[in-house]
Amino acid sequence: MKSNNPTDLSLKAFAKSFTAEAFHVDSRIIRTLYALFIKPGHLTLAYFKTSERQYVQPLKFYFVINFIFFLITPILNTPHFQVFSFSMKSLSGRNQIYQKIIKEQIQAIDVSEEIYEERFNAHLKYNQPAFVFLIIPFFALILNMVNFKNKRYYIEHLIFSIHFLSFFLLFLLIIISLFRALTFGLNYFTVSNGLVGLIIIVVFIIWLSIYLVVATRAVYKNRILPSILKSIILFVGFIVTMGGYTQFLFFYTILALKLGY
Repeated sequence: MKSNNPTDLSLKAFAKSFTAEAFHVDSRIIRTLYALFIKPGHLTLAYFKTSERQYVQPLKFYFVINFIFFLITPILNTPHFQVFSFSMKSLSGRNQIYQKIIKEQIQAIDVSEEIYEERFNAHLKYNQPAFVFLIIPFFALILNMVNFKNKRYYIEHLIFSIHFLSFFLLFLLIIISLFRALTFGLNYFTVSNGLVGLIIIVVFIIWLSIYLVVATRAVYKNRILPSILKSIILFVGFIVTMGGYTQFLFFYTILALKLGY
């Protein structure tokens, strides 16, 4: 007897349904990516101006970008060009205070330095994708302070921060991919990988700065000169927030290992 259940139980149908549910890969993702890169600030404005969702929801979009970024980045990183590739040594650096904390921790839990470093780096690799989200509320707070005369709700700054961090991660992923492609092609020429990396970093900073100017001007309706000045402050604030993120990673990992997690 044939079943009246119209559900398609094929593997192809399951895979298609799973992809749609997990990532909602439809025309909205194309429109969202287009607006994110070509129309800075438009996604934030559109989120508050219309009840019809033509674009992917900000948080859902960010989490998809975050997942893709931390999935692909370790594959694309090279010894000459690494991003979000933190380790115990890179975070402690030459900071004698941090090195002292690590030594005391190693002595307290009575393990070898190699084992402790292995555990430390494993915690970092696991936690850094989740904790990068903490940049969003702090950057939104900076946006609020810089644009206090606009009298916007904090949630408006928060949505802008989500879109900006999404652009930052996606653009950074493109930059890493570009470096790998260029260095692969330039292996046949006498061009230094370090020089290529430096040029790409400069282009990245300039493009990110311009993007921030255009996006803030579109959202906060500032004139060009105030937009440039505020964007400089915001860019510095964003870099400081990124620095705070790395410090949080360090001390959180120290605490987690101390508590035996």
